[in-house]
Amino acid sequence: MVASLKARPTRQTELDFLLENTAVLIDWSPLQRERVNRSRRLIRRTPALRNRERGLLAEIEELIVKGLTPSHASKAEALRIRLLVATYLAAIYTVMNAYLQDGGEPAAYIEAVERLLREGFGKA
Repeated sequence: MVASLKARPTRQTELDFLLENTAVLIDWSPLQRERVNRSRRLIRRTPALRNRERGLLAEIEELIVKGLTPSHASKAEALRIRLLVATYLAAIYTVMNAYLQDGGEPAAYIEAVERLLREGFGKA
């Protein structure tokens, strides 16, 4: 996702960019899903890994925010983008864990994230 920020069409909204790139985050094969599940269990049991994960998520958030925020953005617009990205990442993290635990179709989880963000951020 971070790599595709540079190729983002200038007319594409920040929200549309995030949602367009969501499917790749949780659409895994059964083998990948089991590997991710094992990793998640290990992270939950290991404080150092949980701290590292939080740090990585903060770094990813900052990279996405920087990539989406135009250099000429007002403080209000920059804050709106930061809130959008923080909400998006929190929602993705939550649905990813639910998907890993409960299974089902990834599309249903992605739709839940899209509904949340469209209701909260509209056509932004």
